[in-house]
Amino acid sequence: MPQDAGVNAGYRELRASDCNVCLGLFVTRHDSMNLCLAFLSTYRSVFSWCIDIQPKNLFWGFYKLAAAALKRTTNIIALDIAGLDQLLALLAYTPFPKLIEVKIPYTPLLTTFLNTHRHMLRAVVLQGPPTPSNFERSSVRFQKVEMPELMAFVGPCNVIPFVLPGSRVRYLTVCWDEACQRPEELMRFVTESRSEIMGMDNLVLGWSPTLLGVIGEFVPKVETLRIRNVCSIATKEMIDMYLVFLEEGLKKFEHLHTLAITLLFNPIAYRLADLDEEYQTVQRWGAIMPSLTVCTLPSTTRWTRFKDNHWFPIGDLRIDPSRSIKMRWFFRAFINGTYPSEMFPEISGGVELDAFEDMIPGELLLTDEDEEEYEEVDEEDEDENENDEEDGTDWNESSGEGDSGWDSSENEDDIEWESG
Repeated sequence: MPQDAGVNAGYRELRASDCNVCLGLFVTRHDSMNLCLAFLSTYRSVFSWCIDIQPKNLFWGFYKLAAAALKRTTNIIALDIAGLDQLLALLAYTPFPKLIEVKIPYTPLLTTFLNTHRHMLRAVVLQGPPTPSNFERSSVRFQKVEMPELMAFVGPCNVIPFVLPGSRVRYLTVCWDEACQRPEELMRFVTESRSEIMGMDNLVLGWSPTLLGVIGEFVPKVETLRIRNVCSIATKEMIDMYLVFLEEGLKKFEHLHTLAITLLFNPIAYRLADLDEEYQTVQRWGAIMPSLTVCTLPSTTRWTRFKDNHWFPIGDLRIDPSRSIKMRWFFRAFINGTYPSEMFPEISGGVELDAFEDMIPGELLLTDEDEEEYEEVDEEDEDENENDEEDGTDWNESSGEGDSGWDSSENEDDIEWESG
């Protein structure tokens, strides 16, 4: 057994991410019947195979060895060969009698492979398509597959008509390609699942402001919904307009409690005034959908309904990179009346706002303009310190390496806030 292969519980789970390691595994398994019958019974007990390598420059013999080894693994229940198109071609007609989870590449033979295992599979993840031409060319060879046990699906939108009707899918992730002009037709196939759709994640290439309304029309009882937009150009004005377009579609949802509208690779740096706008947005959306309790918007702020239609932007501050600006906004919202003062004791353990106000650090209440002036003052102080150092005077002898002084942590927060 190669030392660099990931192995768990006596070959129950095998994972390899290096080509040489994979070859060692495959040769071992291919020759094991001749080497040792006892070892043969061991590798047949493998439950999970994951080949996590790049397919570039792989020779045909590699795929043949891999296919030979996998065909001998009779008890496999999970298979991950995403990106290895040629390996899927060799395994398309090979039955794995206990297989229930697969992650496979987007190829013309993917529905052939699924049809071979149509009675067992419960979760299907499709990777791709890698190119637009492959998107169109592959789907011509697809065939409809009835998968009565399938409960979760992840893949391109054009595969939906071939695998979802007659399934038990309750949760799905869909990649909506720009070539898909009629999402209404595809959503009709989603409704042909024998189970109610409870959760839906959507990866949208480009802007599609009507998609949310289409989803609400066909699966109004969905409880969790996420739309992630991948856009090469995204300005603050474009994002605001997009959110306005979405509001009409929100009226169609009956039980939605968790909603996320985000942008991948979002270049926008958010400020206090932007959180003011987002708060108004979640209040409007909360009024439209009384069932909504959690809403994530493009700033990645996770707004949580606290009481009535009041929303808090603070999640886990230990991992939130924008915790500084959110803390500023949160305390300022109580001071300026955005939140009613009588709500403060409910989150402070009974302490009244008036008693607590004097303990709030002043920098937490700064506006955007005040913050800029505050940073300018800091820069002037730094210049003075540099001049002092030139005079040979060190005013920070106690602040050596590893010191976690108040000023140092304060500046770190400023850096995180500026980066958004």
